[in-house]
Amino acid sequence: FSAERRFNMDNGGILQTPDFFLGKGIFAESSIGSHLLLVVPFKGGIAFGMRFDPRRNKHMQWVKPITPRIIIAGWGEYADFMIVQQYLNDAAQGMTELLGESYVSLSYISKISSFFMKKKFESSVPFALDILLADALTNKLCFVNLQGNVMLLENFGVLGGYEYSTIK
Repeated sequence: FSAERRFNMDNGGILQTPDFFLGKGIFAESSIGSHLLLVVPFKGGIAFGMRFDPRRNKHMQWVKPITPRIIIAGWGEYADFMIVQQYLNDAAQGMTELLGESYVSLSYISKISSFFMKKKFESSVPFALDILLADALTNKLCFVNLQGNVMLLENFGVLGGYEYSTIK
């Protein structure tokens, strides 16, 4: 990146312009948008549907449990997905050991993931990843994008599919 976009300050920090943030987001979204993952809660469980390149992805590799009731699904760079998933597993395990499994709620996991992804986006190149968090017991869904923004969803959740959302 050019000197106008990134400027090292005396204390080692980086001044990031709006153009730099926009460029980071476009790069990350290009890794997410070509695939499609759908999550639909129903009475007694959660169903996942996917459209992906079978040469690059294995069936269900993008869906992992965080706890027995909370599931993470993601699209983007697989290495980033594994980093976020491991971070959330560690946070859930720590909370379970400290206070018990009932305190590891969807709200708690979504706040932790939002903070983690927002921190990464603001400090360097973002995770090229959007995630959906699903609570299999309550059938609640939560979307966290690569910038760390959180959205509670009802009835279904969709990841990726950017190229399918434009009218041609």
